[in-house]
Amino acid sequence: MSQTRSRKILLLIILLLLATPGISPHQKPSKKSSKKTTSKVSKNKQSDSLAEALKGKKVPDKIRDSLKLVNIRYYGYDSLEHKGQLIMHKALAKDAAEIFDSLFVHKFPIAKIKPMSSYGWDDDSSMVDNNTSCFNYRNAANSKRLSLHAYGRAVDINPKDNPYILKNRVSPPNAKYDAKKRGTILKDSYIYKLFKKHGWKWGGDWKSLKDYQHFEK
Repeated sequence: MSQTRSRKILLLIILLLLATPGISPHQKPSKKSSKKTTSKVSKNKQSDSLAEALKGKKVPDKIRDSLKLVNIRYYGYDSLEHKGQLIMHKALAKDAAEIFDSLFVHKFPIAKIKPMSSYGWDDDSSMVDNNTSCFNYRNAANSKRLSLHAYGRAVDINPKDNPYILKNRVSPPNAKYDAKKRGTILKDSYIYKLFKKHGWKWGGDWKSLKDYQHFEK
């Protein structure tokens, strides 16, 4: 084969390569990315242990020994996935984890979930911030007896949107119970039916007052 013919064949091959979209004679075939798309997750500071989550609160040993720190996944009001923590009674930890997993799957919005130590154990500050919480070693409202929160057997969810109402008193004071608002707990809502299915009582069913944020067991 003559050199002229060889050059013509080589030139023809180069022209064919250049005419093919997306291919260069100097490029290597690209590899498809194997990375999977995942939902965005917020980076909230979390306690490393129960002892850290209980920091700043004097709790009787018997009660302290009955508690567990539970990690929770939830969807926020921003429609993003978040991670939170609840301090709960050990006997209810598995039950609550299943409930919050179901709420996560159904994308029920929760403003935030932080241990009460994040608010210096001040219940009012936590409620004003619309924080969902469980354990707080304190008395029940308007009472000298310990609340079920003091045993980790009650949960308050989105308190700013599901307030405590006694006659003309609304707590937190900036709260409003609006059935049309996201995160509000209603008697025919999924969250209500889910907690009732697991044997929890709802403060919204009470006659003398309404505690729409409150579930207990």
